[in-house]
Amino acid sequence: EVESVCGIGVSVMLTNINLLLIGGIIMSKTKTTLAEKCVKVQATIKTYSGIKADTEAKRELADNKNADETLVNVSKHLFDRDFLREPTKIGKQFRNNVIYKRTLPWIDADDRVLGEGTSYVAGTHRRVKGGEWRLLPADQLEWFEQQVKEYQKRFFDEVDEIIDGYEDAIEEAEQKHTGLGDLFNRLDYPSVDDLRARYIFEYEIGIINEFNSGDIRVQIDEDVRANIVANELAKEKSIKQNADSHTAKKLVGLVENLADRLDAFDPKNPSKNPLRDSSYDNLRDLLDVVDSYLLTDDDNLQKTIKTLRKDIVKAKSQSDLKKDGKTRKATVKKLRKAEKEIKVSDTAKGLF
Repeated sequence: EVESVCGIGVSVMLTNINLLLIGGIIMSKTKTTLAEKCVKVQATIKTYSGIKADTEAKRELADNKNADETLVNVSKHLFDRDFLREPTKIGKQFRNNVIYKRTLPWIDADDRVLGEGTSYVAGTHRRVKGGEWRLLPADQLEWFEQQVKEYQKRFFDEVDEIIDGYEDAIEEAEQKHTGLGDLFNRLDYPSVDDLRARYIFEYEIGIINEFNSGDIRVQIDEDVRANIVANELAKEKSIKQNADSHTAKKLVGLVENLADRLDAFDPKNPSKNPLRDSSYDNLRDLLDVVDSYLLTDDDNLQKTIKTLRKDIVKAKSQSDLKKDGKTRKATVKKLRKAEKEIKVSDTAKGLF
């Protein structure tokens, strides 16, 4: 029996040993295809900076200082900086805790960001460029959507607070000495509707486009067809390898950080080199999900991760490591060993 593999345009011999037949060459299929393993996600977050260039003040400053006005810039903060802070802060938290921490870069061998090309957010009169596409393991999709909903609610609750206090904030900015004084210009401020429209927190989830040689509607030579299929498979392989390199680099960073923190920690003087909970928690959290994020086969790396996961579980918590010097030293030794093993793995080759 023969069928298409995830639209890549190859045929699969459905036997006990699961083989790929590509241009007459049989290859073992040891890992699911990218489209079976992941979805693509895109998050677009935009906020209002409240910073405005003032060309009139620029000319005045240049004249007063006998300067070339093309070398001078004057920018005004239209509000107290705290007034607009919260939505921006929440957007950064989402990027750091969800996008950068739990999704993978989608780039090919030439370091080109993939996806559907440049996209723009719908439903806004302004031309707003969408965020970059990222890879998300399919089994993390429910968690991702839940995180988006929670961050979106926090984000727009803070936007509502800004809208409610908008007119009062403008009046404060107009004040002499405590505001912009003579630099105040009411025309610098957007309308309430325009202000609200500047706050965007959108996301999109899509399947990964699949190549299918059966969709080539013209008669072409079989060797040409085989080359096209081979090129697509090579492209997918490079995407997986780049994503796994990203995961390996992150893993090494967390292992190294915890080992350094444990090594430097002195229970007699804990404030000198503090052992923060995040050092332990971030590594543990990645180890909990790392199997879903590794897209290629690397038996040595998997073995190291399995051992490392057991060692971290044995440590139980950051507080235990603070109290027990013997466990702390033993854990450092195991972490250093794991760090070396990850660095020499096939997945991390060329990174360190």
